Amino acid sequence: MNAGEFSNLPHWKKLDHIGEIFRNVLGGRCPDTFCFGKDCTLVKREGPKAKVDWLFQEVTSSRVLGEAIYDAMCPRIPPPIELHHYTSLGAFEKIANSGELLLFTALKRLGHDEIRAFASSHNMRGLENDDQIEDLARNFFYCSFTDPNVNANENNFWLGFGDAGKGVRLTFCITSTHNNSTDLRKICYLRSSHKTSLQKIQDALAKLNIAYTPWEITRVCGFGLPTHYSDESEIRLLAKRHDGGKDLSRKQQVGGIEYEAWPIKISPTSDSSADLRCTLYLKNIVVGPLCDERKFKAILDASMFKNVSYSQS
Repeated sequence: MNAGEFSNLPHWKKLDHIGEIFRNVLGGRCPDTFCFGKDCTLVKREGPKAKVDWLFQEVTSSRVLGEAIYDAMCPRIPPPIELHHYTSLGAFEKIANSGELLLFTALKRLGHDEIRAFASSHNMRGLENDDQIEDLARNFFYCSFTDPNVNANENNFWLGFGDAGKGVRLTFCITSTHNNSTDLRKICYLRSSHKTSLQKIQDALAKLNIAYTPWEITRVCGFGLPTHYSDESEIRLLAKRHDGGKDLSRKQQVGGIEYEAWPIKISPTSDSSADLRCTLYLKNIVVGPLCDERKFKAILDASMFKNVSYSQS
């Protein structure tokens, strides 16, 4: 069907055809509860400045369609789940002394194509230049984890994130997240040879001169990276700072550079909750093969984690 044929369809038939596009791309992920006759709008664009004929949008009270697309690209991880976090001994000391896990601003890794990779591959308006990308990155805070069940070369994790084996591997058990405050998802690794679910949907709709942008798409920009990072198999805990919302960030020095960081309080035990935005506790620790175990033990014994078990890599 071309754009002209689509334009001549009755309104209900237009929505039915759009529904077929979503179902063909999403398959079983397309929500059964979503009704393309009442949970969305299709508006005719008029005027000389209109770049498309139609604007398709999910109504604000729904958003399940957008979530289904996001889950197809970067699946949300349902708690409870145990995840590994590799870090240096110095960073672990700060965690041990504060009882907090810091989510750092995405500005810290902007040179790794944070946000830019997803925005450019999905032609996102309002994120075409560096200033716009930096403004968004400034309000994204995240911490990276790996899945213990993923078959990956652990030496690479020690080398890249565990201070070349001189650091530690922390196993956190995340028991709950509050989706309005924190989001736990797998990273979507973007490949030019493989289109994401959103790209497939937008391409199919574009042939009919229909524009579509899911709600809260900017949040998903924080879960897209170029494919050359795919060996990291990253799972990311992300929080977004909203205008007018409560700002809990603070300045933190990393390698002589000051960044903003968002603290998540670590629960002292498995049956307690220290932070309602995300409940997590430290289950065990593995000391890196080149780590100073005596220094590590002194840090551990002086902290709230003194009863957490540890082993040598």
